[in-house]
Amino acid sequence: MIEEEGQQLKSQLEQQLVEAILDSLQNHMDQNATFLAERLVYERDTEEFRSLLAECYLQENQPYKACHILKDCKSEFNRYQYAVSLYRNQKYKEAEVALVGTQFSNQFSIQTQNVPNGGFGFLLLGQIQEQLHRIDEAKHQYSRALDYNPTLWVAFERLSKIGESVAINKVFNDQKQRQHETNRQQSCNIYKIIQNLLKNKTANFKSGQKEEETRDEVQINDSVILQSICLIVIFRQKIILNHQTFFNNWCSAISCSYG
Repeated sequence: MIEEEGQQLKSQLEQQLVEAILDSLQNHMDQNATFLAERLVYERDTEEFRSLLAECYLQENQPYKACHILKDCKSEFNRYQYAVSLYRNQKYKEAEVALVGTQFSNQFSIQTQNVPNGGFGFLLLGQIQEQLHRIDEAKHQYSRALDYNPTLWVAFERLSKIGESVAINKVFNDQKQRQHETNRQQSCNIYKIIQNLLKNKTANFKSGQKEEETRDEVQINDSVILQSICLIVIFRQKIILNHQTFFNNWCSAISCSYG
């Protein structure tokens, strides 16, 4: 019982920390967000919380710290974020490996299927390959980025600057927009993941509250029963006392009569 309450309090603390971190980031208080995120990871070290801490480091323009916190992570959203951190550290080859994996880094036809975070992943891969002077590959990645997400103007701009003509009607059309909406649902944005995490925790917390309310009701009912039993005992004691008084009075009356 005590252990369950401790876990519930810890879960509430984590939820409050996450909400405070998001509030700080949204209000451009990055240093405050970083401090809270470091406390959060200290409390419970998960890939989601590491990603949130890395986001704080990136907001503070400290990509080297983000690299350190993400280097052992395996999840898809952390692979993308790790690649972003390496790219900002100008470690382009390492960033490419983080995106496509070591086993796919030399297999172009396979690596494109292994890129995390949809259009954003392809855009980042194109930027990396452009920095590595592999322009033809970069063109392909920018085109793939636009296929996934036609709102990525940067990909369109980069294609124009490196001399690749793009037909506007092939990028911006209803079919591409519908595909974009589908891809968007599958993206691995850390904020989306954290929001889902908060929703689940809130649902669990509410469920826990209901259980606690039910438990309280049972305790209240038990208390009422106990009080009722006590009242019955007291009432019976009063009856016994009254009977005893009546008996004593009756005995006294008889004694007087025969006295």
